[in-house]
Amino acid sequence: MRTGDQVMAALGAPVKLVDVRSPQEFSGEQSRAKRFGHIPGAVNVPRASLVAPDGTLLPPEALREKFAQVGIDGRAPEIVTYCNAGVSASFGLLALRVAGFANSAVYDGSWKDWGNDDRRPIA
Repeated sequence: MRTGDQVMAALGAPVKLVDVRSPQEFSGEQSRAKRFGHIPGAVNVPRASLVAPDGTLLPPEALREKFAQVGIDGRAPEIVTYCNAGVSASFGLLALRVAGFANSAVYDGSWKDWGNDDRRPIA
């Protein structure tokens, strides 16, 4: 688990940030926080894209392909997921672990923490 301060310290480092919110939330069209957008350097892998039509988690190979499409290949020293409040981020963490990325963690405060703090940068 990572805090906002830990994520802030990792900006610009080789840590990968994965935003599992909707594309509209990632782009800043919608927000459940005071500010709109995403954490600088984050990539968007919506939670909904990690499940099969029957609602089950995609198989490991399909998950690896999904993450590879946005540059998540396991070379980063750490991969950190976030969402709005930590719930979907935990699902993203599960997907990363099933895909074989043991070097993954969740930013529990997620966008509710980051997007409501005017001191933190947004993209």
